[in-house]
Amino acid sequence: MRVNKSVVWDFFSRSENYKVNKKATCLECNENVKGSGNTTNFVTHLRTNHESVLAKYLTAKLQQQQQIARAACPPSNQQNNQTSNVSANTRSQSKK
Repeated sequence: MRVNKSVVWDFFSRSENYKVNKKATCLECNENVKGSGNTTNFVTHLRTNHESVLAKYLTAKLQQQQQIARAACPPSNQQNNQTSNVSANTRSQSKK
């Protein structure tokens, strides 16, 4: 089974033969939307027809991006940077 990378798939269901016809069904209105190999048409459908669902999509996408950013920069590195900054500030203040 394919892992869905885009959160747009929380709002659409791929057709059984998605690889061939690139169609997915909107879970809000059950309309079949034709894709083109990316998720642009599906997001456009949400933007055009479902403003409140689009807001949920954008929130979920932001959360996904934040998770990816946190995974790329583990907290231990952030703590080390903060400790270094505190030490540098302490040294500069003691020189005064």
